[in-house]
Amino acid sequence: MTVHTLETFSIEDITNVFNQAFADYILPFQLTQMNLLDKIKSENIFLDYSFGISVEGKLVAFILTGIDSKDNAMLSYNAGTGVIPEFRGNHFPQKMYDYLLPLLKKNNIHHHQLEVITQNTKAIQIYQKLGYQISKQVSCFKGIVSAPNSPSPFIYRRIDAFDESDVQSFWNHQPTYQNTLSSINRNSELHESMGAFFKGNCVGYIIFVTTTGRIKQFGVNPDFRQKGIGKQLFYEVQKTNPNSEISLINIDNNDTETIAFLQKINLNRTVEQFEMILNQ
Repeated sequence: MTVHTLETFSIEDITNVFNQAFADYILPFQLTQMNLLDKIKSENIFLDYSFGISVEGKLVAFILTGIDSKDNAMLSYNAGTGVIPEFRGNHFPQKMYDYLLPLLKKNNIHHHQLEVITQNTKAIQIYQKLGYQISKQVSCFKGIVSAPNSPSPFIYRRIDAFDESDVQSFWNHQPTYQNTLSSINRNSELHESMGAFFKGNCVGYIIFVTTTGRIKQFGVNPDFRQKGIGKQLFYEVQKTNPNSEISLINIDNNDTETIAFLQKINLNRTVEQFEMILNQ
C-alpha cells in the first residue's frame, strides 16, 4: 500500500477509480473524463493537494481537494472521497487524511469544508473522528418546470457577467462551495446566466450549466418576489433542456422560503446533505 498525491496519475486513471468508487453509492453516478476535467477546473482541484492510495500499483482510493479563499482566508474543499468496493474497511480515508491535513496546515490552509449525504453514516463518523462538525443541513432538488400560466411583464435576457455585489442582496442564504461565483467563473464557458429586468434594472437572475440544466445560483430582489419572476427564470432553463429534469443542489434547509418556492414549481427533494467544517 502506498499513499501519494495524484499529480502523476492520468485523468483516465482518476476517472476510472472515481467511477468504481461511486458505482454503488447511495445515489450512483459516473463521470466522463471531460466531466472530471470540468470539475477540476470549476472546483479549483489541485492534484498535488489531492491524495490517493495504490495497492500493487493500482489506484484504489482518492481524495480530491479544491482550494479557494473565503473571508480573506484560504480554505480546502473535499471535492470527492472514494474507495473501490473490494478495498473498503481498511481505513483508507483516514490514512489519506493523515497526509492531507498536515500538508494543508503547512501551507497555511486551516479551514476545511465538505458535504456528505445524511444517510452516509459511516462517512459522517469518519469525518467526525477527524474533527469535522456539522454546520448545516442542505437539500437537493430535481424536476420538470411547466410554463407559467400567464405572460410575464418583465424582460428576460442573457447576462454576460456580473459581480457578486450586484446580486448578493437577492440571496436568502450563502451558496455552498460548488455554487459560488468563483467556482462558476473559473469555468464560465460551461455556464449561462439569465436575468429578469424591470425598467432596465436587474431584479432577478439564474445561472445554470447549459448542457445539463444544473442550476448553480438564482435570486430575486425581495421587492419583486411573488410576481412570477422565479418560475419564469426556471422555465427559461427548462426550455434549454426540454426533455430532461433540471436540478440544483445544496439549498440551506433553514431557507424555508426558497424550499417552498421550489416545491411549488414542481421540483422534488431528492437527497439531503450535511455541510461539515473543520478548523485546525
